[in-house]
Amino acid sequence: KTVRLFLTAGESKVIKVNYTTNSTDNIEIKAVIDENNEVNEMDENNNIIIEIIRFPDIGIEWAYISTAVKINETKDLRFDLRKEGYGAVEANLTVKLDNKVIHNEKITFDEWYYNWKYRKVSISFNESGTHNLTIIITPIGTKDKNIADNIKTMTINVKEAKVDIKKVQEEE
Repeated sequence: KTVRLFLTAGESKVIKVNYTTNSTDNIEIKAVIDENNEVNEMDENNNIIIEIIRFPDIGIEWAYISTAVKINETKDLRFDLRKEGYGAVEANLTVKLDNKVIHNEKITFDEWYYNWKYRKVSISFNESGTHNLTIIITPIGTKDKNIADNIKTMTINVKEAKVDIKKVQEEE
């Protein structure tokens, strides 16, 4: 987009540009003043400014929960969330058990380039069988450079606890 402005010495103007992209590649924004050297200036070396917008990458670094569970047992799901890239980022964290939301919270990553958030979510398994446990992290208000690491699904096998009554009686 090209905008032509006329400024007097010492004058400044703010230009606002709305820009939407589906890309998560770095975006270069360049502003050039007096591109054709039409104005005689004391300093001709300050007529270009370039800003690069870099999208952050958030994701699930690792996750662990015991995959062999007894019915009515509670286990801790432990995981690290990671943000790479400058600037604070907010994200929604969702944990689902068989597509049912069991945990939801807003996470705020600090502005440092690398930032990790450790989480522990206690989960009760009340039904036997094979269950899918899914962790999803979704940025709020920004694009994510790599969405491939935003979802992690684990399979949990929940078994009924069986007790051999004869064996228990013999041990007594």
